[in-house]
This record gives sequence, structure tokens and C-alpha cells, in this order.
Amino acid sequence: MRFVIPEGGVSLLDAPGQPFWDPEADQALFGTIATYFRSGANRKLIRLPYNVNDPEFAEAIVTAFDEVAGASADGDRARRS
Repeated sequence: MRFVIPEGGVSLLDAPGQPFWDPEADQALFGTIATYFRSGANRKLIRLPYNVNDPEFAEAIVTAFDEVAGASADGDRARRS
């Protein structure tokens, strides 16, 4: 599992200069999530400086998915062998 946080905002309206841009509120939310997140061998919290709509964030999500899906596929192959 990967929990990816877009520290640059969670929507188009939450981007710098937009009506809901509130970095203090975002940091309160993200800090609380980080405080209570239980990481483990297969559970990672990833904090990125991008807005949820940034291409870099999308790339990071794809990479995180590939890590999880690849691990799952490898485990499935090992069980079938």
C-alpha cells in the first residue's frame, strides 16, 4: 500500500493563488495523517511537493501503483509455482 500526499494542494482550487489555497490547513491535515499513519514493510507514506493535478504527481502515483502491483504479481507468481 502507498499513501501519497500532494503537499502542493488537493484540487485545482487548492493550488497557489486559487480561492482555497490554504497551506496552513493543508499542513495540519497532512501532519495529522503522518502522525497516525502506520508504516510497515508494505505500507509507505509518500509526501510530495506537488499539487494533485501536477504531471509529476501523476507520475509518482503510477510509480507507486507499479511498486504495489509488481509486488503483488511477484507474490502471485511465487504462490502458483
